[in-house]
Amino acid sequence: MVHLGPWPLEKLGVTWNFGRNAKQVERSSAGCGLTLDDGIQLAADLVLAAIGLRPCTNLAHTAGIKTQRGIVVNRHLQTHLPDLYAIGDCAEVGGHVLPYVQPLLIQVRTLAAILTGETAALRYPAMPVMVKTTAYPLAVLPPLQNAQGDWRIEVTESGIRALHESPAGTLNGFTLGVGETGKRAELAKQVAALLA
Repeated sequence: MVHLGPWPLEKLGVTWNFGRNAKQVERSSAGCGLTLDDGIQLAADLVLAAIGLRPCTNLAHTAGIKTQRGIVVNRHLQTHLPDLYAIGDCAEVGGHVLPYVQPLLIQVRTLAAILTGETAALRYPAMPVMVKTTAYPLAVLPPLQNAQGDWRIEVTESGIRALHESPAGTLNGFTLGVGETGKRAELAKQVAALLA
């Protein structure tokens, strides 16, 4: 593991427990008690759990619409049933379920074109996501799950730049911190489209 010096959030009082899972949370008169899987006990005023998003597909599944991680649609956002479409973070296109604004906007434009009689198919460019925290803003474009390569991490005067590069030097993804986030659009153009 590469240590990149003091994390900016540590200066604000954040303590990191990497590689640990919360085992138990208890409410107390002083706030909350949190027990980690290694037995460490922490006191907190508040416990916030960020568990990710999972599309709610129960209604679609019950109605006989094909579902996997999301409601399965083709590049025209159409389910396997004629004249039935799905968009948003419930739509699974080419195995991708994307709970972000940019994919939704692309889906809306594509479906609007299709419903008005144009020939259109969904295409996703490489789309970085901004994590907008005032303490440490990030731009993240993760490499595809099976992408071959290694991370090259650089600490600059303005922030952190972590680039995932293939053995041939092709950019697969990146994470940019603080002042480096302004380079996200330029770097995203070097990453292969998610759905071409």
